[in-house]
Amino acid sequence: MLAACGGILGQYNQEDGNPLLGGLLFIAVGSGLVIWGRRLKAQRIPVRPKARKAPRATNPASPARAPKPVASGAGGKVWVMDITPQLQEGWGFVLNGQLSLYVMDKHHAAIHKLVRNHGRFVPRGRGGNGVLATWADVIAEPSNRYDSDAVRVQVRGMPVGYFAMEWKDLAHEHLKQAGRKPVRIPVVVRWWRQDEYVWAFGSMAEAERFAAWAAQQDLEA
Repeated sequence: MLAACGGILGQYNQEDGNPLLGGLLFIAVGSGLVIWGRRLKAQRIPVRPKARKAPRATNPASPARAPKPVASGAGGKVWVMDITPQLQEGWGFVLNGQLSLYVMDKHHAAIHKLVRNHGRFVPRGRGGNGVLATWADVIAEPSNRYDSDAVRVQVRGMPVGYFAMEWKDLAHEHLKQAGRKPVRIPVVVRWWRQDEYVWAFGSMAEAERFAAWAAQQDLEA
């Protein structure tokens, strides 16, 4: 249609002999056609509102569970951080159905003390082999200068490790839902061949089974 109008305007210029007037008329008509085309397009094609990006869900298939009494030694009613669904899904840092926590050098002394004071410890020179299945407290560290989202795990008041990556988000979800209730998780603290480990489990029964197996390995070593 614009081309047709251009032809008409060209013919008009030839007959009138005034190129400037024809050029101005061409611009005016062209602008009118552009506006008309946009209005027509808007009428035929509904404009969809831009969808907002949904917040990152930690794991919608595995919501935190309601508070429940825990095994003896955990103390009263607490919020148990059940990670069984995530262990089954194979989230990061999971091997053989257990979650490896991030253990730093500053945690080694606490791990040594916990394991040494347990009856399963087998001395080996300056160190030894030992294992302890117990309940651990899940505590946020907003004042951590390296990571304000850090969540530590501590046993009997002693920090022994941190949650890593997406596990921090899951821990924060449990802490939020627990409100003022303490959040605890079953763990195994391990000192083996001069190395320190802490694993989290889906249940205390699973943690105790693994600890019993590890203790037997220490006796046979």
